Amino acid sequence: MPSLQPGFALEHVVPYIADRLDALRPHLVHRVPKRVALHEHPGVRGVTEGVVKILGAIPGLELVDLAQPRVGYMCNSLAPVAAYKRELHARELQAAEAKGVDCLVGIYHACHRELCAHEATSPFAIVNFLELVGEAMGVVRQDLFKQWKKMQDVDRVLAEVAPEAARAGLDLETVREVMVASILGEQPLPIRDRSLPTSPVGSAAPSRFFPE
Repeated sequence: MPSLQPGFALEHVVPYIADRLDALRPHLVHRVPKRVALHEHPGVRGVTEGVVKILGAIPGLELVDLAQPRVGYMCNSLAPVAAYKRELHARELQAAEAKGVDCLVGIYHACHRELCAHEATSPFAIVNFLELVGEAMGVVRQDLFKQWKKMQDVDRVLAEVAPEAARAGLDLETVREVMVASILGEQPLPIRDRSLPTSPVGSAAPSRFFPE
């Protein structure tokens, strides 16, 4: 029987990019003068370190350590401990606000889906790290999912997307069911709930500044 093994190595894209940073660096031509904090998980070796290295190549960016627990593969892997995940999210949002960051920066899309709606009631943006890379390259795209997720209102979102759904021949009730699952179902911590932690937010470690 032929081998089922691929004829090439598989690796996460973040270490791949980080290892080729010299090729990316000339394209990071715009300053991004922002204080940012990283939403981290220890699940895949080299990913967090790779993101820190990539962000370090962006001129003007300052990385602030919120000194929060790093737990699990990504946020959706914490589903069996839902109450603990809500507490982690609440504490991190509090810490980010206390440190006055401009952005809370995620790595994994699964985490972004659960956290991004909190931008509606936070004094900072919630973005994926590649949005900052894009900003440094002069590439900006609207995050429509975050825009809809922040509404927390399926009917409003459905009214907005209905023309596109109709043009694509999609059944609106099916679209609505998917939206209920993604917009309301993927919201572990209610948008305005910051009351879960009862102990003070831990003090953050010194920030790292990435010069031009």
